[in-house]
Amino acid sequence: MKNFLAILSLTLFLAACGGGGGGGGGTEPVATNLAPTVTGDQAVEVLEGVQLTNAYSASDPENAAVTLSLEGTDAAAFTLSSEGDLRFIQVPDFEAPADGGVDNVYNLTIVASDSVKEASYTVAITVTNATEGRVVDGPVAGASVHIDLNGDGIQDANESVVLTDAEGNYSLPVPETFPASIVSIGGTDTQTGKVLRILH
Repeated sequence: MKNFLAILSLTLFLAACGGGGGGGGGTEPVATNLAPTVTGDQAVEVLEGVQLTNAYSASDPENAAVTLSLEGTDAAAFTLSSEGDLRFIQVPDFEAPADGGVDNVYNLTIVASDSVKEASYTVAITVTNATEGRVVDGPVAGASVHIDLNGDGIQDANESVVLTDAEGNYSLPVPETFPASIVSIGGTDTQTGKVLRILH
């Protein structure tokens, strides 16, 4: 009986010590998931009446799929496509700001998620004032309109220029110097289809 108890005690002792050789029985290291990163302009200026053309992209260190979404005070004023194209839902009007602070600065956050972790990317979009108008009588579409700062009737390198839209509308930065005049050249009369050579 004593021999039996001694053998049983020895067996229990060996079982408690662990028997095998696995190099100490350490646990496997746990992989750390890193948050995605977002790239794109964080401070944007856009002229009133002009749509955004900004795009954002995101990448994940573990190459996981990343989804983008919008948050923040003025997020409801924008759309963000799956490709990362940020656009105004309604093209902004400087005289009627629709941002939360009513100061023509729209604040939003682009959120990138890999389904485990998120990254937040703040963006501020400032809408600037414009000289707006319409070339008529057609209206005239596709006319080249510029702010003539020196009165020579020619669009110089330092003079902003745009083309009128299908309704003859244009939007240009407010000139920094005065006097200045608006010059419209060419375009098509949308009522008659006539191509104009020059129109002041």
